[in-house]
Amino acid sequence: MQNERRELTVDAGVLQEQLRHVYWIGGGSGAGKSTIARRIAAERGLRLYATDDLMPGHSRRSSPECCPFLHEFMAMDMDERWMTRSPETMLETFHWFRGEGFSLIIEDILRLPKEPAMIAEGFRLLPDLVNPSLAVHSHAVWLLPTSEFRQAVFDSRGWPKEG
Repeated sequence: MQNERRELTVDAGVLQEQLRHVYWIGGGSGAGKSTIARRIAAERGLRLYATDDLMPGHSRRSSPECCPFLHEFMAMDMDERWMTRSPETMLETFHWFRGEGFSLIIEDILRLPKEPAMIAEGFRLLPDLVNPSLAVHSHAVWLLPTSEFRQAVFDSRGWPKEG
């Protein structure tokens, strides 16, 4: 997770205080993050910040210096991305899982009004990235679906079966 060099210049305590109004929902794909976040935001009148929706903009705002794996990925064609690399290499070099672009999420959230409170959700919200920003540890949850639940979600989306 240390590959991102676009560091925020705010000390951890200050950042925690600035993000006190944020509730974080992270977890794997097909875990129900977006569904739960939308429902809670609607019921409670909270702002919704869906990180998945912002990936293209974050990619454009990033630089090769702060996000080298992302920029390598963007330079590949689809076969290079998904067919010719081994699963191990894909895992080792997958930019979002390495924390690249997380500072862009924080920058975005800091630019938004603090009222109403916010739910930030997405698979890029990894525990080791979010944890240093938490003033209140009960403001974060990570959803881990069972394989059956995840497959049911993918089936409902019309995706091919896993495995």
